[in-house]
Amino acid sequence: MKKCFMIIAFLLLAVNLYAGSAYELQCNKCGYKTTLYYGTGDLLEVVANGYCLTCKDYVRLSYSQPGIPKEKRKDAINPISYVYSPHFPKSKIRALYPCRFCKNPLLEILPDDLEANMNNNYCPKCNTNNVSITLKTWE
Repeated sequence: MKKCFMIIAFLLLAVNLYAGSAYELQCNKCGYKTTLYYGTGDLLEVVANGYCLTCKDYVRLSYSQPGIPKEKRKDAINPISYVYSPHFPKSKIRALYPCRFCKNPLLEILPDDLEANMNNNYCPKCNTNNVSITLKTWE
């Protein structure tokens, strides 16, 4: 019985190591909801998540085929510039990427940024700081 339990526990841990992490953002005031994905899943490799001031929404930049190296991809996603701010939690430098919808710059959001403000994030719909974050895993 112990052996069976150990095997099941190992398999569950292995799945979580392969899976990426996801942060579900939900506004407590207006009901706005979105999910930011980080890491690699079965069918998706997330390059960056960011906030676009033009679209007024969170945008995910990703590749749909995670097995292909970045150098060989035709749809390479490269930063257009970098920004420094002492207000970012750990790493003080963030990349600016072109938004996949409007092509204007969007600021990269790292997991450290979300974890530093778990219950005080900006809602793009109602312009308040009522967004709560739930950490999840994805495959």
